[in-house]
Parts: sequence; structure tokens; C-alpha cells
Amino acid sequence: MKKNINIKKEADRIVLNYERKKGRMAKLVEKGGYDILSKSKKEIRHIEVKGTSKIEPSFRQLTAKEFKTLSKDPDSYLYLVCGVGKKPKLFVFDREKILSRFQRVELNFIVGFKRSDFRKEKSKGFRQMTLLEVTP
Repeated sequence: MKKNINIKKEADRIVLNYERKKGRMAKLVEKGGYDILSKSKKEIRHIEVKGTSKIEPSFRQLTAKEFKTLSKDPDSYLYLVCGVGKKPKLFVFDREKILSRFQRVELNFIVGFKRSDFRKEKSKGFRQMTLLEVTP
């Protein structure tokens, strides 16, 4: 896990330096579904940074929050930093490029239960909780 944290920090540092070299004011924000806020007189960029130690570009996952931001925010960008800790390369993808290539692979659902959704049953010395049939 520590290696991943170091890769993330280094990738953020590389992107911040790149943005500043391009004449934009950039700062780490890590909120709202993106990592870096970058501004110039002409534009604003909300940048999600993904980093990897692999030399060649590879598949990167987006969280639901990151994808929501990307799909709704026209100022969104994805910056991929490959070769972190070696010879880094930066790839910049604007929102339209990412959305045209997006593929959802897996969908997970979380079911929340309240204690009142269950009833207690005693059976052969075991205490068991049984889900009550609840209709909306």
C-alpha cells in the first residue's frame, strides 16, 4: 500500500509541475471527484490523476465519483502518468476522449438493512435473525 501512496504522490507532483510549466496555476484539491484544480486566464481544468510504475499505458479504473464528475463536468481531464519512479511519461485525455472510450465492466450494489427489518428466532440453542418480508 505504501508503494501505491508514493506513486500517487509522485504522479500528482509530476502533473502539478506540468500544469505550472504550461502557465496554469495548479493546486492539489483531492475533492469533488478530481485531484487537481488548474486555472489560466482562458480555462479551468479539473484533473483526475492516475499513476502507475508501468512504462506503457495500461488500464486505469475510475471510481463512481470520478466517473460522475467526468461525465457531468465539461472542464474534466484525466492525466495518466506512466513510469512513475523511472522515466515518467504523461498522457493527457480530455473529457470527450475518455467518455468515447468508457466501458463499464462491473456493477455492484449495496443493500442497507435496518435492525427493524429482522425478527429474532430461537432455534436449537442458536439465536437467528430472519429477514422480514417488507413491501414498499
